[in-house]
Amino acid sequence: MLTGDAPVSFPALPTPLPWRASVSVADASNFWLVNSVGEIYRWTGATWVRVPGGLTRVAVGAGGREVVGVNSAGEIYAWDGATWHRIPGALNEIDCSAGRIIGTVKADQKIYHLTV
Repeated sequence: MLTGDAPVSFPALPTPLPWRASVSVADASNFWLVNSVGEIYRWTGATWVRVPGGLTRVAVGAGGREVVGVNSAGEIYAWDGATWHRIPGALNEIDCSAGRIIGTVKADQKIYHLTV
């Protein structure tokens, strides 16, 4: 049995969404997703907004302070609230928390962390 806060309902996206490739939630106001064609969306607390760029994975940290992602080439990006900034390195999977990016590299599947 799951316990915790009551479930939160989100309205549907403005257009039908292909299968979701990546979803990350910090709280009810910080919800990001990437669909199967790389389009990025974020929940504003009231509506869905299309974010410029293209990713395969997205991760949002506590309170939405950090948002990071990787594209199909494994390039790492951080969102500053207006645009994506390239971070040196390459990852396959990604997550973030407390100013750190955690991910795996396809070639060796080792776990790495970076400080943002």
